[in-house]
Amino acid sequence: MAARKTSIKSLNAKIETLKNEAKTQTHSKALEHAWNHFSYHANQRLVTFRFYLIFVAIFISAYVKLMSDSATVIASVIGALGMIFTYVFYRLDFRNKKLIKLSESVIKEEEKLMASNINYENTTDGFSKMQIFERSEVIKDSSYTPLKSYGQALKFLFFLMMALFLTSTVVPHWYPNSVSLFRPKESVITEPVRGLRMTISWPK
Repeated sequence: MAARKTSIKSLNAKIETLKNEAKTQTHSKALEHAWNHFSYHANQRLVTFRFYLIFVAIFISAYVKLMSDSATVIASVIGALGMIFTYVFYRLDFRNKKLIKLSESVIKEEEKLMASNINYENTTDGFSKMQIFERSEVIKDSSYTPLKSYGQALKFLFFLMMALFLTSTVVPHWYPNSVSLFRPKESVITEPVRGLRMTISWPK
């Protein structure tokens, strides 16, 4: 009878061990899934911004060329297209930001669980050293700069570029003389005067 009770206890202990291992594997897979989602959309956000910079360079080059050729109507169209493209890229960045936040919430929960199982000492912000994402939010909130995050900096840049493209759209119509600002200055070459003699006196 005692041997039977011992075997039952041993079996229950093995079951609990298997449950804990399965739970640990589940959390590990959840963390891996969340991290892959976070990494993919964070990288996509950077790639999208790089493509936007290429488009901006093309639009600005085309605008300057058209203004130097006095094609003000087409230049205004280029400015309007630049403003539209900037808004589209802003919305794409906003979408990627929201998708990144989804995976961040899962990673924060998994970090909290890991912190409870690992005896890391808490930092001055009240979080465990393991809770990297939570601590990064604290650092961002405690920043004294107006642009506290990558997202805020991009938002500021997008709205600034929209304002510049809007200005480039209306300037050719409000200030027709602005065309001269984009034209290269012509160098004036004077013809030598015939019969002019120049005497050079060297110091003694």
